[in-house]
Amino acid sequence: MVTVHHTPSDPARIGGHRLLARLGAGGMGVVYLGRAETGELAAVKVIRPEYAAETDFRARFRREAAAARRVRSPWVVPVTGADPEAEAPWLATAFVPGPALDDAGVPEPAANTMDTLCVTRAPEELLAAPFLRYLTDDRPVRRTAVVRDEGREAADFSLALGENPPNDGIVTVHDTDDGIAAAVEAAVARDAEAVIYAGVSPERAAQCARAMAAADFAGPRGGTWRTMTPAFLKAAGITAGGWLCAAPFSDPAAPRDFAAAYRAAYGAAPPRWAPEAYDAVGLIAAAIARQKRTATDGTVDRGALAQELFRETYRGVAKELTFARDDTHQLEPGGSLFLYQARGDTFASLGPYA
Repeated sequence: MVTVHHTPSDPARIGGHRLLARLGAGGMGVVYLGRAETGELAAVKVIRPEYAAETDFRARFRREAAAARRVRSPWVVPVTGADPEAEAPWLATAFVPGPALDDAGVPEPAANTMDTLCVTRAPEELLAAPFLRYLTDDRPVRRTAVVRDEGREAADFSLALGENPPNDGIVTVHDTDDGIAAAVEAAVARDAEAVIYAGVSPERAAQCARAMAAADFAGPRGGTWRTMTPAFLKAAGITAGGWLCAAPFSDPAAPRDFAAAYRAAYGAAPPRWAPEAYDAVGLIAAAIARQKRTATDGTVDRGALAQELFRETYRGVAKELTFARDDTHQLEPGGSLFLYQARGDTFASLGPYA
């Protein structure tokens, strides 16, 4: 663990925490080692003044702090306190001591080394695209409402759909500050023809589905793949029927030869992401094969292989992988996003929707 003693500009206390040392600093804030009034140590992140002065940033920080408080997992450091309304907004988590990366033996990359990241799934910010197509072509609507829950994913999804409204209509956004039911009621009151839940909680999505049923809303409704769980189906009950889910993964049973081979090898149906994992390995294998054909001594240069990954379209079992011909190497979105619909006790694939 690396700590730095206070500088004269550092505060002595934040939100009931006595600040003992700096743990680090980044673009948005400074992280301190603090001791709470209970005596427990905490990592306290304090937002920089230039961000604290931005209303939009404060609103987003407020939502993210609330979302982080709800996470309960043995693998996630718990939030112990936060004050998004303070002059210097802050968030504290339990302190978990550990070595710095260099002390842990993680080497620095060589000066001439370039890391290459090859992402073979569509980014989360594009998840509005399947709804845009569905609500434009399949179930055309002019008025779409978004029930926006807390968290960055919800904010990004709402923004993306708002910037690209189905049928060039209007998109209204309804926050859940007063509860899911109140947000749904406000959406229906605006004569929404489709209502989309923007959030990551299957349980709260189920509340949304039940609230829509109570309001006699019968139009298209849904959320992202985060809600595509047995927990949602159980909590929503009969109101789950017809619920749409946009996802970055294909139906694992769709490539029949792959599904049959997987079942023969493992004695079970392929799970989500299995075709995508298979394609990621296939992409690398194809690039290695091309490199070996052109190498003078049959060896593969790692640097050249990294660039070879992006050169040609790879036709996988899940989808075609085509990458942008620029420095970003981003996956081209065509065919990389999918739509599902709740039917009975499962989610049926409606196919690619991008």
